[in-house]
Amino acid sequence: MGSSIDIQMTTDMELVRSILVEPDIWERAAEDGIDQDTYYPGYGPMSAWLLCIEDDKPIGLILLHTDTCVSMKMHPYLRVEHRQKGRIMMRAFYKWMLENTDDSINKVNVIIPEYEKKVINFAKKVGFKKEGFCRDSYLKNGQLYGQQNLGITRKEIGEFLDG
Repeated sequence: MGSSIDIQMTTDMELVRSILVEPDIWERAAEDGIDQDTYYPGYGPMSAWLLCIEDDKPIGLILLHTDTCVSMKMHPYLRVEHRQKGRIMMRAFYKWMLENTDDSINKVNVIIPEYEKKVINFAKKVGFKKEGFCRDSYLKNGQLYGQQNLGITRKEIGEFLDG
């Protein structure tokens, strides 16, 4: 088993789709109304798909897209058998982000459905700070849920990596 995770940008949307529609990832990532059979991931100048690679094999993905001229939104997805490597993946992403994005990108945001308590706690453990709550904004299994907004600044990323 490898001890590090590499982050690599990809434009291979077939590979991205094959990972996203894996049952455990799809169940956690897809909101009601998205058809798994016809879903195809988007790709464009304002977004990037990043592969999380260990031992030359993809163990997860990160969707990163421009939110504003100074912030990006991320959506990480780790295959279930690699979830214990979340902290390693986030450190690798933070290093990648500092090395591969313009210094004007000052912030990374995540939005997590309120029922994903473990994911929210994990985000806090890797440096994200609670910034707000968006009520009744996510539909899952026919029920409306709120979403927790969390963010981390470029400076806080550097501090996390140094800590």
